[in-house]
Amino acid sequence: MTASFIAFFVGAATVIYNIDLWSFAKRSGIHFIIMLITVYPILLLSGWFTISTVLDAFQVLIFFVLVGIILWLVMITLAKVFSW
Repeated sequence: MTASFIAFFVGAATVIYNIDLWSFAKRSGIHFIIMLITVYPILLLSGWFTISTVLDAFQVLIFFVLVGIILWLVMITLAKVFSW
């Protein structure tokens, strides 16, 4: 169920990339903020991570950001390779 919520929010937020009036940096930044507001709390509440302290929540945040950067770089590369 948790993965379904994450997939829903990620999919729903991709429409941001269809707003051609915004710069790519703005679209990426707003997408990140939406993911931070929706997906990060889901991760904290999912039970996938042990959250006992604020440090634990911060470590999940770092993991969230690193995975996000990796996925963003992969998608940018694929978009360039396949001219999306």
